[in-house]
Amino acid sequence: MKKSLYPISYILYSRKRGFTLIELIVGMGLVAIVVFMIGAIGNQFSVIGNFVNQKLQNRMDVERVYQTMTREVRSAGASGLGGYAVESATPTSFAFYSDIDSDGVMDHVRYFLSTSTAATSTINKGVIKPTGSPLVYASSSEIINPVIQNSISTSTIFKYYDANYTGSTSTNPLGYPISISSIRVVRIETWVDVNPGQTPLPTYFTGTVEIRSLKNN
Repeated sequence: MKKSLYPISYILYSRKRGFTLIELIVGMGLVAIVVFMIGAIGNQFSVIGNFVNQKLQNRMDVERVYQTMTREVRSAGASGLGGYAVESATPTSFAFYSDIDSDGVMDHVRYFLSTSTAATSTINKGVIKPTGSPLVYASSSEIINPVIQNSISTSTIFKYYDANYTGSTSTNPLGYPISISSIRVVRIETWVDVNPGQTPLPTYFTGTVEIRSLKNN
């Protein structure tokens, strides 16, 4: 029987030898790459998650504003001085009287578009509470606050319809200049871009409301 050329002790040593320095370096490099990729993916998911949350929050904020506008416009009525329910109506501004704080006195409410940057605009809300006896609506006392930011609607956010409006989107709105006494229904439309200039695309919001006090006029 032919004897092995290598002693048993050498064979045992060969089987038990550890990693070489090169193998350790390569292994550590691979681990570092994996850790880096996991971190990068985690950061990306975090950015996406934050953006989604921001967009959802923005949608809820705009929807709340629309609910408020709808309630106020629906409840529009004669001013504290007996003036007509609607004061002015343009494509980018709508002013009317409504008791927005339920104190029994009609407030002067104005929603209007204001340019913020070259790309977006802001929809503001101005409120005048009448004072004195007899009541006076002083324009100098108007309190203005932004209610919808990052709007990219710059030409038309308000459309107006007369008593012939049936609810169909094919119905033509009143032409300009508006006959204030003909207004019965107001449609509010705006595109909002939560992240201007970047994806995803802007979100469209719309609401249509009938002025109850003018319904049968």
